This record gives sequence, structure tokens and C-alpha cells, in this order.
Amino acid sequence: MDIPKIFKNNSRKYKLIKEYPNYVLYEETKFKYKECFNKQDLGLIEEKEKPYNTNPQKVKYL
Repeated sequence: MDIPKIFKNNSRKYKLIKEYPNYVLYEETKFKYKECFNKQDLGLIEEKEKPYNTNPQKVKYL
């Protein structure tokens, strides 16, 4: 997915400054402060859950 150049979060507008491997640097348009967001926070990466795999031979029943 493409990284949005401008997006809204909590009724604030952010403008893209720079992209890094794990996060993206944005600047708030009104007060001009910079803030970093994870790509997962932006919805670009979905977190995959690892299935919990147990060996049936090792499970102890009471």
C-alpha cells in the first residue's frame, strides 16, 4: 500500500515529511510539530497472529 501524504487523526491534519523502514515522520499542519507513526498504526501492515501449536503427546490431562 502507498503511504498517505496527508491524513487526519483525532481531528488533526498531518503532512508527510520522511519515510523510514518501520515508521513514518509526519508534521502537524496547524502547530508545525513533528510526530512519528508506526506503519501498523497507519494500517499499512497487518499484525499476524502466530497460532499456538502444541504437541498432543506433551499435553497432560488431569
